[in-house]
Amino acid sequence: METWMMNFHSLLTLDNKLLQTNDEEEAGLLELLKSQICDNAALYAQKYDEEFQPYLPQFVTAIWNLLVTTKQEVKYDLLVSNAIQFLASVCERPHYKHLFEDQNTLTSICEKVIVPNMEFRAADEEAFEDNSEEYIRRDLEGS
Repeated sequence: METWMMNFHSLLTLDNKLLQTNDEEEAGLLELLKSQICDNAALYAQKYDEEFQPYLPQFVTAIWNLLVTTKQEVKYDLLVSNAIQFLASVCERPHYKHLFEDQNTLTSICEKVIVPNMEFRAADEEAFEDNSEEYIRRDLEGS
């Protein structure tokens, strides 16, 4: 498991400009990879709690930094959604609550993650006007 987790962590913190796209709406390979790693980490945190516990703090830190540094473009929607889902799955566990108890941490989560991701962007308005059913479907799925 250590081999997988160390490689997942290194890919999660990787910043390679060649793998990023200039397109503001379509996610590139790096964004899709990081999104899948967040999804995998959430699965490990939920299903393999005991085995994943030694790796959890470094993943929380890496995913937290990813959320704080990610821009508000449409191409990051899946990545942000999966990253928030990972943090939500971790904070609901009683033995991980110490990672989120600090007042500064809670304030930072609200100011740097929750509030910016509640913004109704121009792209969201356009998507709603173009195809409201698709917009609602994506919203219900957590995008």
